[in-house]
Amino acid sequence: MKLAIVADGHLFQTFMKNYDPISEFKAVLERIKHEDNPDILLIAGDMFDFKKTPTTYLRHFEGEGLTIPLRQILKDFAVPIFAIRGNHEKEEVLQGLDQTVENFHYVKNDWRILGDLAVYFMDTHFEGDFYEPEAVSHILGGISPIPESFGKNKLLLCHETFAPFPNCLPKKVVEEA
Repeated sequence: MKLAIVADGHLFQTFMKNYDPISEFKAVLERIKHEDNPDILLIAGDMFDFKKTPTTYLRHFEGEGLTIPLRQILKDFAVPIFAIRGNHEKEEVLQGLDQTVENFHYVKNDWRILGDLAVYFMDTHFEGDFYEPEAVSHILGGISPIPESFGKNKLLLCHETFAPFPNCLPKKVVEEA
């Protein structure tokens, strides 16, 4: 089974004039589809952004207008797409795509078996400038054990940063999960 992984499209941002992020995303997906021919596409968070600029939030009708062509782009990709939420997007957008695009699946803090691979889809826990101790405890206690019958190939799909810095998840999260 062949996977492709994308992240951080931030499709609703409008920081640059004359830039169409939806068309760019479509071109990226077409290139992935034709050059890599994956069986499954994983989106590791921040496909969208709830801010158009650093100080301007996206209004509902604007987001819906951008989502309409995006639904067709995702349908045309024609392979299963699994997504998690990143720290810049609203869960409602992903839930809406899950309900309206047959091959799009938003998975939150749960396991899915994809061929011979068990994937844990971890929603983001980064909601500010650092991880609260409670968030780290929640992550450690939140990844449910996977039955041995699922096989040995496992993947953690997350939008977190693991590094030895104060605003990153500590190494123990991966070691103990």
